[in-house]
Amino acid sequence: MNKEIKQYNDNQVKSDKEICDLLVKIIDYELTEAESKLWHGHPVWFLNENPIVGYSKEKKGIRLMFWSGLDFNEDKLNMKGGKFKDASIFYNDATDVVPEDLNRWLEKSKETQGITRTTTLNQLYMTNNKITIKATIAADKQKVWDYYTKPEHIMKWNFAADTWHCPSASNNMQVGGKYLARMEAKDGSFGFDFEATYNEITDGESYTYTMPDNRVVNVLFHEDGNQTEVSIIFDPENENPVELQQQGWQAILDNFKGYVEF
Repeated sequence: MNKEIKQYNDNQVKSDKEICDLLVKIIDYELTEAESKLWHGHPVWFLNENPIVGYSKEKKGIRLMFWSGLDFNEDKLNMKGGKFKDASIFYNDATDVVPEDLNRWLEKSKETQGITRTTTLNQLYMTNNKITIKATIAADKQKVWDYYTKPEHIMKWNFAADTWHCPSASNNMQVGGKYLARMEAKDGSFGFDFEATYNEITDGESYTYTMPDNRVVNVLFHEDGNQTEVSIIFDPENENPVELQQQGWQAILDNFKGYVEF
């Protein structure tokens, strides 16, 4: 078992650890050629640099997700993704895991991800298009703007999963000013600083900043009645699949939505 994944499993409560350990045992046995690692704080298996399957601890239980799960036509994978073809199942006890089901899904993953998925991700790599994510939040625009830009709020939502946190943030919101947020796994196993410099700011409406690698991000706030739509448009980086980048940023934005509406 991958050391990082073992540590992840060991940090779970006993019942969840039993589920996670069983999932690793079955997945490792079936995907002998796969690379496994923590991705955004969660165990994920890759084939040819494409994500195949992963799991995470969520409020509803241990979520097992297949990146091409919608193509499987499996009733038990009843948590469907949005724009992508992912599908998931939640487990609350190790006895809920049916090895025959998991083996069948992993076989289907190898067929779809190993062949058609490679082409799709290669096509994504070859395009230089920006990535767009959105969320509609049940709050007025001023509140959404304040919660998105003030450090005391940023630290409460700026992470993609419950196993991560944002222990510090600073935001000098003026042209030429710096944005800095620290993002870390709660167990201390990994962390990084997110930095940017502001290029343009229209107070309460939109802003643009540039990251150290010269990628540009645009953030827009549009009020519609009692709701506010937040749109983020950013340049992809070249190290990771575009789809994973989009999912990671969307998870953080969804976390922000949950924080504002709570």
